[in-house]
Amino acid sequence: MGHGSDEAGLMAFKAKISGNSGMLSSWNKSTSYCSWEGITCGKRHWWRVVALELSSQGLTGTISPAVANKLSGEIPDTIGNCRVLEILLMDDNSFQGDIPATLKNMAGLALLNLTNNKLNGSIPGNLGSLTDKQELYLSHNNLSGLIPELLGNSASLLRLYLSFNNLQGDVPEAGVFRNLTGLSIVGNNALCGGIPQLHLPRC
Repeated sequence: MGHGSDEAGLMAFKAKISGNSGMLSSWNKSTSYCSWEGITCGKRHWWRVVALELSSQGLTGTISPAVANKLSGEIPDTIGNCRVLEILLMDDNSFQGDIPATLKNMAGLALLNLTNNKLNGSIPGNLGSLTDKQELYLSHNNLSGLIPELLGNSASLLRLYLSFNNLQGDVPEAGVFRNLTGLSIVGNNALCGGIPQLHLPRC
């Protein structure tokens, strides 16, 4: 993917949403897309978009499959094609459905924030295979099932927030699950086990 594909993806995204914040007024072809509000391009690959900051802008609409703000619908599987993206902030929207398993393809992803949406299903276990992942925020959704043990095996994961979902079963004890300052699992009433400091019932 070259320079034009990132710009085209952003323009396709813009075409599906609207809002009154004025943020999107800078998204036009008269300037480089790397200077648009909310867009960060890479240092090594200066023409590639590595971060989207769309939180709390009052945007509405649906997310374009070419690629938050009360964006709705499902997060498209094609988001996994953004292989060099390092930061993805999609919190405070109305996304539904499963977390795409294709996120595992985003090898450079360091921060993923999907807090405060309407996501359901289970947490994809393959998120634990993202070697650069440092922060994962999935609180305030409708996620269910077990917490994947692979998340505990990730040496890079420093912060994990899973509070106020419908998760159940045994809490892993390895990795980030030993670090109470970087972990939040409150509001999941069917969890058990874990390290003693969590004060959860035995499984």
